[in-house]
Amino acid sequence: MIVDWSSAESSLRGGAWIGSQASDHIYTLADSIGIRWAGTDADGRAAEYIRSRFDEYGLVNSGIEEFDLKT
Repeated sequence: MIVDWSSAESSLRGGAWIGSQASDHIYTLADSIGIRWAGTDADGRAAEYIRSRFDEYGLVNSGIEEFDLKT
């Protein structure tokens, strides 16, 4: 059997974008929430958005942990 690797690669790359939500996440984080300096309300909204997506995708024990950040 001879594999046409060029066609196989094109098919795999295209399949990765079908049903992808990457652009939706980028829009939410970059445009809707916007600039997210550490410790700001926007930072918290971004963390909650990501955590809620983890829950939506069925990840177990997703949560947000606070930590000290020296700046």
